Amino acid sequence: MQIFFGGEAQELLAGFRFIRIACYDADRDECYIVPLAFALDGVDVMIAVGDGRLAALLAANQARPGLEADSIQPDFSYRTITALAQPSEVTDPAERDKGLDLLQARYGDEWHIWRPPAPRRLFRLHLVDVQARVEEKS
Repeated sequence: MQIFFGGEAQELLAGFRFIRIACYDADRDECYIVPLAFALDGVDVMIAVGDGRLAALLAANQARPGLEADSIQPDFSYRTITALAQPSEVTDPAERDKGLDLLQARYGDEWHIWRPPAPRRLFRLHLVDVQARVEEKS
């Protein structure tokens, strides 16, 4: 197994189709985990969410959310990436349009499957403590 950190680990993120984000909801004393479409904007991750529970948790920024993506093959070869994220809501109209355009470009005709319902909120996730594990079977 190979382990990658920082930028090396983050480079692997582009190869994943979706991510999972986990936030702790202190009001309910439980973890809330959601699969999401994402796009990369430099070293940051852009996500669009509906105006619901996840948006409220990200905006409150109670604790750093965790991010995870994985791919496991039948021979048990795998790639996984984990990170903590520092979320910030994108409210500038031009930056928001750019982020939504990145998501549309990444998913193309499949964007309607992943696109959250309106009103959409866009968040930029700055990743910290990024690590990836890769196991390739011969």
